[in-house]
Amino acid sequence: MTPGLRISIKDYRRKKSLKVLLFRPPFPSRGFMVRMEGKAWPGAGRTASLTRRLRALRKARVRATPGPAD
Repeated sequence: MTPGLRISIKDYRRKKSLKVLLFRPPFPSRGFMVRMEGKAWPGAGRTASLTRRLRALRKARVRATPGPAD
């Protein structure tokens, strides 16, 4: 099965790259089957909407960013 959409996100600060592959499921659905770094996401392998995936990436990015210096 070939991915319907491939997203590559680079984190220059950590010198890492995140590869996200989105596949159309074999059944009618509005969501995508998502693989991040070769592993299914969410863990159970269910479908996920594109907005849900991007929201999770944004939350992870905010948590990883250090807060302002006191």
